[in-house]
Amino acid sequence: MMKRSIALFGIVLALICVAPRAMADDDSLRVFPPDSRPFGLTYGQWSASWWEWALSIPASVNPAADNATMGAGVLCGVGQQGPVWNLAGIFFTGPVQPSPTRTCIIPAGRAILVPIINGECSTAEGNGTTGAALRTCAINQMRPVDILSAELDGVPLRDLDDFEFQSPVFSFWLPADNIIGLDGGPLTSRSVADGFFIMLEPLSVGAHTLHFQGGITGVFVVNVTYHLHIVR
Repeated sequence: MMKRSIALFGIVLALICVAPRAMADDDSLRVFPPDSRPFGLTYGQWSASWWEWALSIPASVNPAADNATMGAGVLCGVGQQGPVWNLAGIFFTGPVQPSPTRTCIIPAGRAILVPIINGECSTAEGNGTTGAALRTCAINQMRPVDILSAELDGVPLRDLDDFEFQSPVFSFWLPADNIIGLDGGPLTSRSVADGFFIMLEPLSVGAHTLHFQGGITGVFVVNVTYHLHIVR
């Protein structure tokens, strides 16, 4: 995730339209299409839900801050609810970018939302006071992105450029001990997000490996690996 907000800098019933489908070379590995409405929401709406989840969790137990060299992933289940399981990318503010490998246990039947690279702009962070200003800020964060890849079980997922989404204006709640290091919490703020997300259809029971990268050449790269264990 970038700035204080590039996260992150990281699905079986749905209305599926005829559209480009990001999928692996193996057709058994599927991603909900970009213009679909998994579980009744658009990707843009799911991206807002992802931010509401990620920002509400205190930094001390936030999955996006779990970059331990050993045992990373123990926080994977924090705050998870509903049909979609949120994975975390990374939040960083210093010159050294972590590249975590996390182990995550996920109940069978849950779709998986993956934040390849994303950012948000909010009034609390001084990014603007109107929805239009926040949206322009969020979009501009993603414009330079030129690194974008994901693979599941060693098979690349294609057409990722089709999976950039802007959220509607939404409100998040931020605890005092927050992941973006903003003073003055707890507080609420209006925000707009932009970023590249994929939502995986529920995976088969067993072990899977997911790796994703997103970034700007010479500036930063989000580089995260998940060992996913799907259990009944």
